[in-house]
Amino acid sequence: MQIVVDNHPFYLRPEQLVEWLKLRLGYVEEVMFHNGEMMTKLSSISFSSMGQAEFQEFFNKALYVIATEVSQTSEESLIAELERVLGERSDSWLK
Repeated sequence: MQIVVDNHPFYLRPEQLVEWLKLRLGYVEEVMFHNGEMMTKLSSISFSSMGQAEFQEFFNKALYVIATEVSQTSEESLIAELERVLGERSDSWLK
């Protein structure tokens, strides 16, 4: 996320982009209170709150949305930059 933020005129911190992605991708929970009022809160994407398969789904969707709506680049370019920064091929974490 830091790479995207560093190259984006709006987002100042990776956390801002992550929060927007969770909202954009529908990772939200509706909470109803006793008085009938509703609140929408963003869901957690932490390791303890979702398994590997669910996180992989989030990652794949986030990659697509970042490429098409945020950075206007290709998914392949984003993956190549991730591989460069992480120093490993994406085969192990991209499915």
